[in-house]
Amino acid sequence: MAKIVRVVAVLNMPSKLLDQILYAETIHLCMSNNANFPNIGDKLGYLMADITSVINLNKAFNATPPSATRVDRDLAAHKVKLDLQELRNWVQGVADANVERAESIILSAGMEVKKDGGRSAPDNDVEDGQEIGTVVLTGKGAGAHQWQQSPDQGITIVNLDPTMVANITVKGLVPGQKVWFRNRQVLRKGEYGDWCTWIPFIPQVEL
Repeated sequence: MAKIVRVVAVLNMPSKLLDQILYAETIHLCMSNNANFPNIGDKLGYLMADITSVINLNKAFNATPPSATRVDRDLAAHKVKLDLQELRNWVQGVADANVERAESIILSAGMEVKKDGGRSAPDNDVEDGQEIGTVVLTGKGAGAHQWQQSPDQGITIVNLDPTMVANITVKGLVPGQKVWFRNRQVLRKGEYGDWCTWIPFIPQVEL
């Protein structure tokens, strides 16, 4: 596969908690009512709910006496980081589907960019997500895709939600238990590409 110069979305997460909250709020603001991301409302809603949870738990932790633990607060903060990573993946998918505008799309989301000339164009792939039992699927070709998973290489098929971009995060898998995935590209005028071959994957037990 030919090498391409790819504009990559990058999160620049601060180290301090209050700065992390401000950073997450900034990305939420940038992506809200952004014409580049017309179907992102649910994910932004989850992000804001998790930001609010961190703020409230941080106040409770710092109260006298404290009414929340450091562990509770830090777990909530980690969830915000996972939300941002999922949004980064979404932004990357939109950028990959609009190569000529990729940099402006990423910047409009409040994220930074880097240009990678050493990667091949995205291909069909499965990799572990940031949570146990979560995987990230990547489809070959830009734009909308359909996705399927199977516990037995296609005898039993579960249709996953279609996406407008070439990746999707799948949750609720059993760590250590093999599962198969495949996808196909949604083309114009109601046509579809061919299903890729089933890709076996075993979600790792520990991250």
